[in-house]
Amino acid sequence: MGIAVATVMLISIRVAQQNTDQLLQQTASQRLDAAIARIDRYLQPVADDVAYLAAQLSREGDLSQDGDLNIETLMRGSLGAIPQVVAMVFVRPDLTAVRARRQRGRDPIGTDSASIAGEGYGPELLENAKRVHGVTWNAAFYVQDPGVTFISALAPVSRDGQFRGVIVAAVAVDELSLLIDSGDPDSTMFILSATDDVIAHPQLARGGFTPTPGHFLLRRNELSDPVMRELWSAQVDGGMAARVRTSNTGTRRIEVAGETNVVLLRQVSRFSRQPWISGIYFPATQMNEPITRLRLALAVGLIVLALGVGLALLLGRGLARPIRRLAAAAAAVSAFDFSGAQRIGRSPLREIDSAGRA
Repeated sequence: MGIAVATVMLISIRVAQQNTDQLLQQTASQRLDAAIARIDRYLQPVADDVAYLAAQLSREGDLSQDGDLNIETLMRGSLGAIPQVVAMVFVRPDLTAVRARRQRGRDPIGTDSASIAGEGYGPELLENAKRVHGVTWNAAFYVQDPGVTFISALAPVSRDGQFRGVIVAAVAVDELSLLIDSGDPDSTMFILSATDDVIAHPQLARGGFTPTPGHFLLRRNELSDPVMRELWSAQVDGGMAARVRTSNTGTRRIEVAGETNVVLLRQVSRFSRQPWISGIYFPATQMNEPITRLRLALAVGLIVLALGVGLALLLGRGLARPIRRLAAAAAAVSAFDFSGAQRIGRSPLREIDSAGRA
């Protein structure tokens, strides 16, 4: 009985553990997917709007300086529809530009026309635009006024096979940090560049960093977050993290101050020329709870099994004693030793009671 029950119980526990691991994996992956989807919903409209503006400017309208008013009107309408864009600029090959930018408080929208020949990013921006087709994303850059780090989407504008300029829409990096900080309250999301710079982290949303021209992105190891500082020195697929797997980069386990954190990482290549590393981390205790319940079920099952085997032994002994007495009496009778044939006594078991009376 013990072998049979133990076999069934272990098979059931094994199946339950596999199901639990699968559910944990799906739940953790869904948390990361949801976090990345928030970024998608925030940045994808920017790329779509840049593509629309580039198509409009490529088909119609005056792209010379005489047409600046029409371009400004088009930009105002676009900025009104996508509040995450802080500034938008159309740059011609001669480095004259039409710019639209939200003022403080995001309203109103100011526009102007000026030359950006004195700006270092102008020629590089045009060269980059000539090499791409469709919408692409630039690396993060810093603008002295208003002293903000941006990422930007750009698209070339061509007409009659000639390059006529580039349209650029800029999104403030600190806005991404505010976005992810308002997400899952039970986890911490972050975005790192391919060079280990911090694109978004809750610390940046709370004013923890002031960018400068020479230092406009925080390095990962400069964060006050101990989990982030230990990110690449952590164990890969170890301990509890082995229960969850994600594509591309995977999972890690980081222990800080006696607490284990599970980190999920994934590459995102839609919003940067070099893939971002997007991730979330959360305490391993959030994953331990179903495993603890599973272990409790195993412990209770073993206790019940032990009690069952113990009761079976007691029952067996209770059955064996009258049977041994019956066997001894039958042996004495077979030897015609009637003096050794002791009375068996009554038994609660019908068959033994009948044999005893016989």
